[in-house]
Amino acid sequence: MFRKFACLLAFSLMAGAPAQALPGIGERPIALLERGAHSQAALALSRKLPGLRGAERERALYLLGQARRRLGDLAGAEDALAKIPAESAWFARAAGELADLYALQGKQTRAIRAYRAQINALPWRDGLPVRLRLGEALLEARDYEGAIEAYRPLHDCDDAALREAAWYGAGWAATRAGLHARALWFWQQAIREFPLSARIKEARLNLANHYLRMGRLAFAAEQLRATSEDPEERNPDAIAYTAEFVAAEAAIDAGDWVRAAQAYRRAAVSPRWAEAAGYGVGFALWRAGRLGEAEDALETFLTAYPASRFRLATRYTLGRVLQERGRPGEARAIYSAVLAGGRSRWGEESLFQLAGMELAAGKPAEAMKWCRRLMEDYPTGRLALPGLWLLAESQLASGAVSDAIESYARLAKRPESLSFLEGRGNRVMFKLGLAYFKAGETESAEAAFKEVVRHPGPLVPEAQFWRGEALYRLGRFGEAADAFEEVVARHPDAPKAPEAAYGLGWAELRRGNRGAAMWAFKQAAAKLLDSDRKRDAYQRLAMLQLDAGAYKEAQASLKQVLVLGGDADPTEGAFYLAWSHMKAGELPDAMRGFAQIADRLPASARGRQARTYQAQILLQLERYREAAQAFEALIGLPALSASGSGEIDPRLRAAAAYLSGGDAERSAVLYAQVLEDASSSAEVRASVLQPLAGAYLRAGQLPRAESVVLAAATGDAWVPGMLVKIAEAYGKESKWQQAAAAYAAVPGGDPAVALERARALRKGGDPAGAAEVYKQLAGAVKPDGAVKPATVLFELFDAYEEAGRWELEREVLERLEKTPGADGERLAQAWYRFGETIFGKGDAVQAEEAFRKAEKRAAKGTAFAWKVRYALGNALVGCKRYEDALFELTALTSAKEPAGSKEPASAFRAWKALAWLKQGEALERLRRWDEAQTIYGTVAIDQTLPERERQEAQARIAWIKANVRRPQP
Repeated sequence: MFRKFACLLAFSLMAGAPAQALPGIGERPIALLERGAHSQAALALSRKLPGLRGAERERALYLLGQARRRLGDLAGAEDALAKIPAESAWFARAAGELADLYALQGKQTRAIRAYRAQINALPWRDGLPVRLRLGEALLEARDYEGAIEAYRPLHDCDDAALREAAWYGAGWAATRAGLHARALWFWQQAIREFPLSARIKEARLNLANHYLRMGRLAFAAEQLRATSEDPEERNPDAIAYTAEFVAAEAAIDAGDWVRAAQAYRRAAVSPRWAEAAGYGVGFALWRAGRLGEAEDALETFLTAYPASRFRLATRYTLGRVLQERGRPGEARAIYSAVLAGGRSRWGEESLFQLAGMELAAGKPAEAMKWCRRLMEDYPTGRLALPGLWLLAESQLASGAVSDAIESYARLAKRPESLSFLEGRGNRVMFKLGLAYFKAGETESAEAAFKEVVRHPGPLVPEAQFWRGEALYRLGRFGEAADAFEEVVARHPDAPKAPEAAYGLGWAELRRGNRGAAMWAFKQAAAKLLDSDRKRDAYQRLAMLQLDAGAYKEAQASLKQVLVLGGDADPTEGAFYLAWSHMKAGELPDAMRGFAQIADRLPASARGRQARTYQAQILLQLERYREAAQAFEALIGLPALSASGSGEIDPRLRAAAAYLSGGDAERSAVLYAQVLEDASSSAEVRASVLQPLAGAYLRAGQLPRAESVVLAAATGDAWVPGMLVKIAEAYGKESKWQQAAAAYAAVPGGDPAVALERARALRKGGDPAGAAEVYKQLAGAVKPDGAVKPATVLFELFDAYEEAGRWELEREVLERLEKTPGADGERLAQAWYRFGETIFGKGDAVQAEEAFRKAEKRAAKGTAFAWKVRYALGNALVGCKRYEDALFELTALTSAKEPAGSKEPASAFRAWKALAWLKQGEALERLRRWDEAQTIYGTVAIDQTLPERERQEAQARIAWIKANVRRPQP
């Protein structure tokens, strides 16, 4: 079709020659040409040629070239036509004639040059048909990229025939060049624009082939189906069956087993696909879990195709079906039949399945035989390592512990190849630890379990338990207790948690921690399922409880003493009864008992002691106000010395209780009284400063709290923390200057505190001051510290930005580039902001560098990445590097919005619209008006783009039309 169109073009150019007699040439040569007397016309023109000049000579040369060409004198025709100069009005026609001559002679390079010369000499629209011929010539010359470029202007022209030929030509060029993605686009456009084309089958089949090569089987099947449905297709059934088979394969890739089985059944009608599709039906039904149907399909296939190339695969699949249907004997027989067929992939798979079946059946010795055969027959097969795993499992199950250790150790050296195993290397190390433990190699077992625990996963609780067992056997009771406690505390629902509690009890008992041992045995006794261990745990718990005191029995005895007391003072008995209630945890009963004694004998030693315990119990019950009042009742009474319970000033206890109860103001009053009391020792007064500052802080009296802290010794450990809390409180009240001052007063030079000070200065409107703090901090922090250098530098950059110190921002960013741990996306954002700032200052060169660094760091496929690419193009325009700007902006405008992005499509479209406009601006600067107008036209008609950008594009089109003068054709 391309050649036919080229011939039509040649005739149209010939028809354009003047039919009347030309000045200086005469009527006779014209008449001879029209009668077909080419020889006589050539002779007449040759005789007249020496006497002609200018336009007359050029016309004569063109007619002479035509005459000689039709006489078969191609060299003579070329000689005449080549003499017409490029500035001649006849040059375009002569170039067309020359191109045809070169094409006839197989001189492709010259023909291509001639076509290009003709295109340059013709008006744009008149040159479109010649572009088609140029594309064809480039295609024949195997210059596929050149052909695609030649066809490109035709894709948008208003001539349907040219457009169709261009899409098909570009499709063939991309296909032959192996450019699958571009070929897909060209063939898709050909189908979309010309669905009724006589060449539609050509496009669909090419499109299907590209989809197949790219692994997109479902799309290939769709095109094949469409081809088979064409009423003019000569062999629709064959293509339809191929489409079904390809669709089945696509469904297999997608894991849609039911749909795959259906498609295979439809494809199996064709003799070409019957065999492969028959096996595919059985395989797909098996994977779909329809085991009965799969068994029938596979047996039918084996009967129909006993010598099929799929027979071993079919038998293996049938074995898997029988195995999953609970018929292991039949499955074994099938696997054995596969093995009889010689070494193959399916023989390897069958050996693996046989080993697994025997191990699952409790026959590890038989499993080991199959495993060894698997590893001997297929030492480098894909199941060599899975087979080694089954061998190790079988060895461990059979008691061949030393062999199991060797096998597990071999697996442990290949962690990167254990993708078949859940938990991978961790599971191997766990089993290796068990094998070492069974072999009595306790230190090796502990090391293996420790390695498992280092990697989070489902094996950690059990590995930690066995590690505790190993440590206990090694006599390292402290470490064993830690391991057992880890299981109990972090994995209370793990199967081994009760046993871990039991082990923890024994480990703590060995360490002499009787209280911890009591708790652990109590936990174990409540949850253990093993009757012997449960009984032992209860026994150990009972012994520890007796040793600690049986308070229930003590309560009964004390009550009996009170009943039998007679004339004796009941105070002591009542006191110890309340004490036993308190020790037993019966706090309300204990509190009532102590209150009765204190109310009855307030000034006695027992009364004051009872009041103290009453107040302490109220604290435990979180009845803080009542506790504070109880402590206040002791103020002014003599201090107790015998038991030590009254040595602390009751005002301190009351103040602490008020503070816990939320009455910070009353608490502060009491603490202040102690501080001002001359009788209080210096040590007591020093100890009051911290709670007093805390009370003022909770009461919201921040200046007082700060003054108390500043009055304390700077070496006091509590001072930094209290100042930080005060600063945080100022921050909550948005008093950032006071917060910054409080942070500045914190001693010790903690980087975290300095960082918060800088942040407070920024929030308080002093970014310059904050920047100075950040600068000092940046030189002090270490990469392994709590405050990371990257964090400080990022915030220093923000501070400079807020302070308008843009000339210092670049240095910070350069440091961030070299700082480990700097967040790439955040750094990209910072470079972008710096670029925007510096671009606004008129430095487009430095802005371009900043945007390139931002682009390097920005996450690909995000709206921000598009924004950066646009900014880079904008900066390049500002640098007057218009070609570079076009390169960057074209990459953005040709990109597709990423599928599945969480960002709205409108964000991508907006930046693409701006990029198009900026691309048009660059083209205008280069005075490439047609291309700029094309870009603006794309934006103006795209309803998915923002209205503002479309209006701007329309305005630019109008300006170009009104102000740009183009040469007239």
